[in-house]
Amino acid sequence: MPDFLVQSDTRLTRFLLRNRVMQWRIPILIQYGGVKVLQAGTKRELPLDGLKTRVSAGDTVRVVTPPPKPCADAMQKEANTNCRDYAIVPGATPAADKKKRGYKPTFDDLMADYVSARPKTVVIQNASMMTLDGFLSGIATSDEFIYPIRYLMVVGHASSSGAFRITISAGTSVDASVSYEALEEAVAKKYLVVDMDLMQPRPAGAGPAELRLLGCSVGAQVPYMQKLKEALGGKITLIAPKFLAMPDKIASPPGPIAYLGYDFTLHCPMPAKDRKTLLGLFDAKSKAAEKKKDPRFTLRSGKHVPTTSWAAWVPRDMRKHRYSVLGKKLPKDPPTLPSPVMLPVIKTKASARRRFLINEKFPYYRDPFTQGPKKQSMPLPKNTGKPADWKAAVRKWLEGTYKHPYLPGKTIKLFDPSHPFPAYVRAGYETMDEFMDGWDWQFDYDDKTKTLNYSPIRYEYRIWQPITTEPGNELIMNYYPKTIPKRFSKLLPLTMLFVTDKTFFGVY
Repeated sequence: MPDFLVQSDTRLTRFLLRNRVMQWRIPILIQYGGVKVLQAGTKRELPLDGLKTRVSAGDTVRVVTPPPKPCADAMQKEANTNCRDYAIVPGATPAADKKKRGYKPTFDDLMADYVSARPKTVVIQNASMMTLDGFLSGIATSDEFIYPIRYLMVVGHASSSGAFRITISAGTSVDASVSYEALEEAVAKKYLVVDMDLMQPRPAGAGPAELRLLGCSVGAQVPYMQKLKEALGGKITLIAPKFLAMPDKIASPPGPIAYLGYDFTLHCPMPAKDRKTLLGLFDAKSKAAEKKKDPRFTLRSGKHVPTTSWAAWVPRDMRKHRYSVLGKKLPKDPPTLPSPVMLPVIKTKASARRRFLINEKFPYYRDPFTQGPKKQSMPLPKNTGKPADWKAAVRKWLEGTYKHPYLPGKTIKLFDPSHPFPAYVRAGYETMDEFMDGWDWQFDYDDKTKTLNYSPIRYEYRIWQPITTEPGNELIMNYYPKTIPKRFSKLLPLTMLFVTDKTFFGVY
């Protein structure tokens, strides 16, 4: 590190922290000769008074690089014995709001409880670190990083469509979720690059530095995760679940748990005729997925879902489980369904949460963060009046070239197969042909303006099902009880979900 000139009288500890020397390192540097103070004018080395040391305006502070061996050894020992994981949960409900009548814990609230109870984990509270950029850039100067870093964790909603819900930076226009195009901007401007020196020294047995995303399914989207890793500088290992992240609580012994869930989603251009027809569609898709070795619609074993399971998972009264119509959430939430499971270690039967949801006439809105046509309309000077011609015209329009939303002068072809992450893949389809056939295209032609308005809609049938062992039906979970009875002292806390398991996690 370079020499630092002191501008005003202050404590050495405060001065070092302001100049990106991590708080946990400061006492070790002072004690073991890793920092020197040179007097203003004379440049004479001044004696240090431990953590009470003060520096004066004009003094020079030198962080010895590389540090003396006793200093380096002391920092390594501290990392080996006192390292921590650091997490942010930007979407957690403020404490004051939790006291309000009618409060119900959200996904972020349950995840906050989970990571707070997780061994050797610190949940950051500083509001300025609740953006991705703020978190990564604030590590060096934060007074909450009082221990060496093992891993970093970010909690937020995510999806297999390739989006992680967190404000990427206070200085950008993205405020809801981080799109692929926002990551392209971050790559170009380099404002998300992780300072890998802050992750040193590595604790014994910890392996390379990691950033773990705790959000649903995004780990399965290879192009998105690769671009995010590139935006982070390409050096830190990036990890995220390939399945739904499902936090919950156990009453006895009391404590938070987290498990993963399947998300079996059918996209249909028209509604299923009846329950029997829907069961057949689920069954056929899972059997086809087994042949194609597609993990999105098979069990973790790679086998198709048994026909009897679909019948158990799809409720008979499907109307009660409508979640949205035309993209608008209905006032009443569909009921949560019980899923009988066996809890590991404590060996008791329980009910894990599962859901069946229907999105009726779900529209394909053009996401402003991924561009494409700003409106769902296009110029069409010659009108044949034939829906097939309209559909062909829309396809050609979609496959055109558009301005990049964040990089001036750059264009994108979002629906082109050559795009690293085409829009049709984000929508759940493998090809553009599948995308065009997967919607019920609504058309309206305006003769006055020679404009074709289009609104593709589909029906989504979603099954969220806890992942259990096969056979045994034991819930695969992590469990961090607040107090541990003596009979479980050697068995709890419990970790069954390991990020090294590439069935469950995407590692990049």
